[in-house]
Amino acid sequence: MLQSYYGTHFSPLYLYTYHPMRRYRIMPIIFQRLAWGPVRLTLWLFSNLEIRGLEHLKRIRGNMIIASNHSNQLDPILIVACFPFFSRHLPLVFGSREKDFYAKSGWQRLIYGGLFFRLMGAYPMYSGLNNYETALRHHLAFAHKGESICIFPAGKQKVDHEIPKARGGIGYLAHTTNLPILPVRIQGLEDMTFLSVWTGKHKVIVTFGEPLETKDIFINTSFIKLTQEENPYAHAAAVIMEKVEQLT
Repeated sequence: MLQSYYGTHFSPLYLYTYHPMRRYRIMPIIFQRLAWGPVRLTLWLFSNLEIRGLEHLKRIRGNMIIASNHSNQLDPILIVACFPFFSRHLPLVFGSREKDFYAKSGWQRLIYGGLFFRLMGAYPMYSGLNNYETALRHHLAFAHKGESICIFPAGKQKVDHEIPKARGGIGYLAHTTNLPILPVRIQGLEDMTFLSVWTGKHKVIVTFGEPLETKDIFINTSFIKLTQEENPYAHAAAVIMEKVEQLT
């Protein structure tokens, strides 16, 4: 059996201790569905929104981990808008940066990373801790409560003609929860702004791939005598991002 890279294990006490404040859970249900119609209609009318592979959702009966590329601030709500309105998978729980990360982001620092994000279902993934369990405590708790988690493993790192480098958190989350991973690729939002969305020059395509199982992303990966450079979770995350980039 695969062992935790950082030597930590999930426990019921951990879930009780780190479960986010329950009073915020009702708000994402409301806000995500309120945004569903305007976002879907606007992109359908002005960007010829095309959704591919949605039939793969039928293969996932419980909750899941969604792994997507990330090139625009609209990506999270776009993914929500691509789900059926009454999908049992909604609301989604998203991964975000800590509030301090947005301290130098102009007006965005007033709403990003704080209460607004939580009302929309986004919770911070803490960086620099060298401990996946602590860094992902919110998302582990939600996953074990039956919520579907959406993560952008590579953030906004994008180099032309290269697969973006993914962080290992999603590999750890998949290994710990044993949830299926649904790869999603978004195309056409790279240069879109609030003003350009109305020009009709963008063509937005969202592709859902075939679900992956944990065994699919840890193939030929050993947890014995691993160094930081051989982090198996980072390797698994790279496999996931390769699957995402292959979606066309």
